[in-house]
Amino acid sequence: EVVPRWQRGTKAFVMQYKVFDDATAATAGDGKLILFIIPEFDRLVLVKVYAYVSGASSGGALSIQVRNVTNSVDMLSTAISIDQSEFSSITAATQPVINRTYATIHSGDLIAIDVDSAGTSAEGLGVVLLFQ
Repeated sequence: EVVPRWQRGTKAFVMQYKVFDDATAATAGDGKLILFIIPEFDRLVLVKVYAYVSGASSGGALSIQVRNVTNSVDMLSTAISIDQSEFSSITAATQPVINRTYATIHSGDLIAIDVDSAGTSAEGLGVVLLFQ
């Protein structure tokens, strides 16, 4: 079961989603998770993205894209990467880059988490999105 955790920070809304549970291997493909933007989040801007796994990839990196399904655009110009043998994108050699042109969300938008590359044997993928 995927359960969002919504927290109101001092400057940002933090949305954390589990794409695959801790015992499930990550697999590549579009729309591994689809999010629905509620009216209270209308016109918020994506400012930071992170991803993590509970079981690191033993071969190759994971690559995760955030896509606005409603507008048919990728929200990242450089996808989130989790390097081989690492547990989070924080230490990735290549950091994600948000495409500012497509960073604003609107109520009713559908946002997809796409796994472009799943590495080998990575498990328990989670994604954290920060909006202001």
